[in-house]
Amino acid sequence: MARTQDLGELTTFAGCPELLRGSRVATVLRHGGRILQDSSGNAATYKLSGVVTSIDAFVSHNWSVPRRTKFLCLALHFNLPVAAVVTLVVTVALSLLTAFGFVPVFQLSG
Repeated sequence: MARTQDLGELTTFAGCPELLRGSRVATVLRHGGRILQDSSGNAATYKLSGVVTSIDAFVSHNWSVPRRTKFLCLALHFNLPVAAVVTLVVTVALSLLTAFGFVPVFQLSG
């Protein structure tokens, strides 16, 4: 039982809250996920994170996967629901505007 309690204390950063750091998804995806290009870290990349009280999503990645692939997967994962709703709303709006004659219909001659 003591071992489980010790593990719990380690994962909660008890006594050392400054060790729990995180970055916003927007920060990670900035510039096409440039930070995911290589594993080198420095003071500038460290400053992209900040002390947090909790982490909503933990993102781990493989350095052998190209940056573009990592960026596309993360962008899709975190933005798909909003993108789908926006696409649906725009499609319905344009369909209604076209149906009621507010948007011209172009016909291809052929």
